[in-house]
Amino acid sequence: MAGKGSWRERLRFVWQEREVDPETRTQIQRWNPPQVEGYTMELRPGVRSWVQGWADKIPCGMILTLDYGFPADQLFSSERSAGTLVAIQNHQRIHDPLLDPGQLDLTAHVNFTELDALAAESGFKNYGLTGFARGLTTLAAPFLKEDRSLPESWVRNFRHLTHPSFFGQSHQILVQGKSLPASYTPSMLGEL
Repeated sequence: MAGKGSWRERLRFVWQEREVDPETRTQIQRWNPPQVEGYTMELRPGVRSWVQGWADKIPCGMILTLDYGFPADQLFSSERSAGTLVAIQNHQRIHDPLLDPGQLDLTAHVNFTELDALAAESGFKNYGLTGFARGLTTLAAPFLKEDRSLPESWVRNFRHLTHPSFFGQSHQILVQGKSLPASYTPSMLGEL
């Protein structure tokens, strides 16, 4: 019961705008977004501790980050003035991410420049960023050249991951390594 003897219903969450705090302002300025009225961007306040968590556990090796996203200059461009936050339910985009709390999958694009910079603080080298189409096709090339038939499900899944209309161009692979030989070059970034 919520006041004056009558029940009240809470219908939904709503966005509330407020002035950003100094720490958030510093994060925003770091990425130099366009100074356009109404420009929206997503920040990841927990990313530093997430990167530090795995970086501290890997004295020598590689990290592959596979996701959709962009380097900062593309992510925070005027083309994405509405940000990249997306709500999905049953494989369909939902216009309002606050429409049905707990029932929608919320996601936003990765800032690969941020991941690179944070990992570099722990001694990781950035070997490059490549799309699924190039990276996965390069890795699979020796396997694909073998003279044998592949299961249809494997072929279908590979095509889905590498086709430009699916994940081939929208998803990226960030390749980072630590304490690897100076001459090392990851094969997925090599020639097709």
